[in-house]
Amino acid sequence: MNPAEAMLAQIQGTTPDTAEDIYQQLYPYCTQGSMGRTDATRLCTAILHLQAKTRAPVIRSYCLLYLSAVADSGKLTATSLLSLHDCLEEVLAALVDFRAKDSAGRYIHTLNHAVALAVSLHDLGASPRWAPLLDAYLRADVPFLWNENIAMAEGLLDIVPAAAFTTLLARLRGNGTGGAQATNKRALWMAMKILNSHKPRQKDADFQALTCELAAMVE
Repeated sequence: MNPAEAMLAQIQGTTPDTAEDIYQQLYPYCTQGSMGRTDATRLCTAILHLQAKTRAPVIRSYCLLYLSAVADSGKLTATSLLSLHDCLEEVLAALVDFRAKDSAGRYIHTLNHAVALAVSLHDLGASPRWAPLLDAYLRADVPFLWNENIAMAEGLLDIVPAAAFTTLLARLRGNGTGGAQATNKRALWMAMKILNSHKPRQKDADFQALTCELAAMVE
């Protein structure tokens, strides 16, 4: 069995317990230059099929990360990239389960993996929409405790155009000081401010209104 067939077989046999190990093999296979366009398309098709048929949250999440790896190969056609874009938006629109772990205690990283795919598409010029990412994050009814705010902040800083950044930040204002959604909002904009100070991608002055709002809360 050649490497492409072996990788395809592993993808098709993904279980919640093997998902991470498979990704650790898939990413170098996709990004070290040995995979051709035909194999990339076959992998993309297989992952999209797996994502559509499985009900396991861990596998559905990892499919996004798998697609990110295949996208990073740079071997996908424009049609395949559009399929990835559509898949990402469908997953985000349907996301209602924001648990950190499944019933067996395995981590679910849906938002983090969605950000990874969005950034991969952005880097290839596929221009993913940032609003569905933010919509899903703000819809969560539980506080994020596993670095979701950091992953989301990093991704949004990368993919949101400068002209739209104040619009994004405006959506993070309000909701008071209590509750999961207010907590998640503050965690996100504060993570963006800190990350942007270390690696500037947006204007620091754009954060002023949120900084003043926070200061008013604690006075």
